Formats: sequence, C-alpha cells, structure tokens
Amino acid sequence: MSSLEPREWIQKAWVELAQLAPMAEVEPDDAWRALVLAARLLDSPFGLVPPTELLRRLPDLVQQAGLPEPAALLTRLASELDGEADPEGPLLDVLLDIDDAMGVLNLLGDANSAASLARDSIAFIARHPSRIRALERFAVLRQATLRPELRSAAIWTAVIRAPKSSSDIVSKEARRDERPSSGWVPPVVVLPLPVETFRPQAWTGTNTVSLQSEDGVTQAWLYEDAGRLLLEIRGGLPPPTKARLVARRRVDARELAVLDLQLTVEGHTAYVDLRNAGGQGNPLHGLLARTGLPADEVELRLVVMHER
Repeated sequence: MSSLEPREWIQKAWVELAQLAPMAEVEPDDAWRALVLAARLLDSPFGLVPPTELLRRLPDLVQQAGLPEPAALLTRLASELDGEADPEGPLLDVLLDIDDAMGVLNLLGDANSAASLARDSIAFIARHPSRIRALERFAVLRQATLRPELRSAAIWTAVIRAPKSSSDIVSKEARRDERPSSGWVPPVVVLPLPVETFRPQAWTGTNTVSLQSEDGVTQAWLYEDAGRLLLEIRGGLPPPTKARLVARRRVDARELAVLDLQLTVEGHTAYVDLRNAGGQGNPLHGLLARTGLPADEVELRLVVMHER
C-alpha cells in the first residue's frame, strides 16, 4: 500500500472485489477476502460501494468464511509486540488482520465486538511505542482510507501518536492520569439516532430521546422545548468541539447528506439549538429529504469530535 495513494488503494480493492464476487462462496479464503474488501469499500470516504448482489449474499459468505476470532488476534498482537522481528513483517500483518476483522464485524452489524477489539488493541499498542512507531508511515496512509469516526481508524491513530521519546511517554502518562476514570475518549465518536427521530410525528410531544455512543462515555439527548428541537452532548475531557449529523444509506452505509452543527459549550456539555421541532423547518426531516429515500432506508448518526 505504501506505493499507492489512499484513493488508488480503495480503487484497487473495488476492482479485486468485482473480479472475486461471482464465485466468492466457493472457497473459505475467497469468501473471507470478499467480506474484507466489501468492508474496506464501505468504510472508506471515497464513495465506492460493493456490488449490490454481493451484499445480498452476505449470509452465504459468512457461512463459508466463518466469523473473526478477536481473542486469537489479540494473542498474536501481544506476541508480536513483545517480539523482536521487523515490525513491518508479522506485527504489521496482525494489525491488518485486526483491521480486517473490525471491518467485517461492522459490516455484519456487530459494533460492540468491533469496539471491544479496538479498545484492547489500542491498549496493547500504547504499551509498546518503540515497536509500533516504525509503522507510522503506513498508518498515515491506511488512516486516510477510512472515515474518521470508525474504530479501525482509531487503531491507526494510536500507531501515529505513539510517543517518539521517553519524555513523550512521561507526558502521555501524566495526561492519562488526569483523565476521568470513565476511560479513554476517542477523538471521534458516533451516536446512532433511532429512525423515529426524523419521522414527521416524532416531536409532537415532549419526550426526550437519549443517545449513547459505542465508547460508553459520550451521551446526548434530543428533546423539544417550546417548539424548538434541542440537543445536549456530554462526555469526555475536553468537551465536544465539533459535531455533525450524517445521513447514510442503510444498505451500503454510503453518506448521502451531512449537516454541520453549531455548538455552544458550557463546562463539559455542548448544546445545539436545532430550531423548529416540527414541520418543514425541522432539520432532521430536512436531512432525510435531502437523501431522497424513505426513513426506513436511511441511518442517521450524530458524529461528535473531541479535540485534545
């Protein structure tokens, strides 16, 4: 990959998948490769998507390929981090295998397992900066092929940010001690919104919709107050600095519409006034309308950024 530009790498994955797709279920290795390539396309910011007919065959591919085994991958990672072989050999291989496993888990809708694998991998990486920093150049390239809110992107971010000297390690440890006991907050977190939030009748009452991120730290609340739709976001240090609403096509996770949000930060909480709770002025309804699709074919996500 180091000899390719990020977009070229994803284009190459698209070509390979197009060739592999017709007979991918025949062999377990081919089925696994098809799942990995499909995940790479859907996880990229470049808009290339797998063949629709292949997405319909996901259950058959999984049956042939089998599911990822996070425990075995973490055992390999720990072993390679403790080893002395060239980091660009087996250590890079296992990181790519973890990356692939996370992509497939997300493709199959198992976000919890993907998040757990990411957290454990990042924890291992943080303990071995001298081994991992040799992979920084590759990590920069791979990170550029991933949408920033993805957990797999957080792994490559951890590689890029591995301390380069003993003083860096001390500084990072000091900052870690200052963090709340609730755990590490990634730079970008995602909070899915239930489909009901952008149906026309959603905000006729005063019910509060609670949103929870996969990291277990960041939370948000949507509610109506005096005809206005309000959003509160809380979690992590420092508080959220940027946020946006993203509408994606459910079948292939392709982004169709984005709305950047204006935050007002007070203490550790960010507030957003989304204005009209009902009618044509409701921004959630407007975001859905921009996709041109019915509500049950769209995923709406709140993407929150924490800048340290």
